[in-house]
Amino acid sequence: EPDASSKYVKMFQGDARNLQTELPTDSFFDVVLEKGAFDAIYLSGDGNLEQAIEEIKRLLKPGGILMSVSGVVPEDLRRTLLPLDDWEWMRDGSDDLKAGCFILKHLKKI
Repeated sequence: EPDASSKYVKMFQGDARNLQTELPTDSFFDVVLEKGAFDAIYLSGDGNLEQAIEEIKRLLKPGGILMSVSGVVPEDLRRTLLPLDDWEWMRDGSDDLKAGCFILKHLKKI
């Protein structure tokens, strides 16, 4: 039987590009949900989105799920940063109207 702590959702706040201080342990999350964060980070430029996705890859367990609601990140960049070698695209929201809903499974540990 799972212990009592598994009944709670744990939330963390920090810089999406580097969460080492808040979360030093790799493969920590079963699920990561982002709604619009990728868009804002992408618009800030300077390779910030690339850093944030690398950090998500570090923190998401193999087999873990990334749920992303995004309407700004270009499709070609999304596919480059979330390649099929590392991710199973369970739902591709590229053809959604304004903001796409993407669901991806993390296939391997980086």
